Amino acid sequence: MVANMEEVKKHCYTSPEEEKLLTSPQSPIVLMKWRDGSPVSPEVAPNLAYLGIMLPYTPLHHILLRDTGLPLVMTSGNISEEPIARDNDEALRRLKGIADYFLIHNRDIYSRYDDSVAMVERGTNQLVRRARSYAPCPIILPFKAKQVLGCGAEIKNTFCLTRDNYAFLSQHIGDMENMETLEHFGNTISLYKRLFRIEPEIVAYDLHPDYLATKYAQELSKSGTKLIPVQHHHAHIASCIADN
Repeated sequence: MVANMEEVKKHCYTSPEEEKLLTSPQSPIVLMKWRDGSPVSPEVAPNLAYLGIMLPYTPLHHILLRDTGLPLVMTSGNISEEPIARDNDEALRRLKGIADYFLIHNRDIYSRYDDSVAMVERGTNQLVRRARSYAPCPIILPFKAKQVLGCGAEIKNTFCLTRDNYAFLSQHIGDMENMETLEHFGNTISLYKRLFRIEPEIVAYDLHPDYLATKYAQELSKSGTKLIPVQHHHAHIASCIADN
């Protein structure tokens, strides 16, 4: 994270499209070509040609950057493969063996959202990770859909709930490899159902029997919800068709 566009240009080659994306209200992390001679250590992103940069989007960010006068390396507050710590007590408990100091706040976090990650490809904005500021804004469908839950896959999971001509795609949930992430997944589905008044008639899930998202879906069959298993690669092709 750097203070302004002048600082960005010290570290990355920027196009007008990238600058527009970086300074947009969504304020995502933008992947840009690393400039030769940038003072940021190569160890920040070893062997990569692109650097992820974002501008401050909270008052606290502005204060930190003003007082340090340096680029700040930002990473999510979690152990690898686990969800972000949501409150101060959880952060102090889970991250005490990693962090040397904690800057805490009296403003509670209601829902876990990673920073969104984007890039500009051939003049078009492409989302690499759809999270803060983009989710849960709906995708408008060209048809009316039933109330459906798509549970997503095991790696880099997101889920989707549909209603009428809206598809509510969740924020990035993460890799479904432990109970902490499964709990985050279930809690976020419950939140979306409540926010958007959706009670799925149909639940689609991956055919792989050992995926945690699959096991979650199969539990719903006990309440009489209709389940539709989907072959993993079929889902990939269908999503590409929808995107294009």
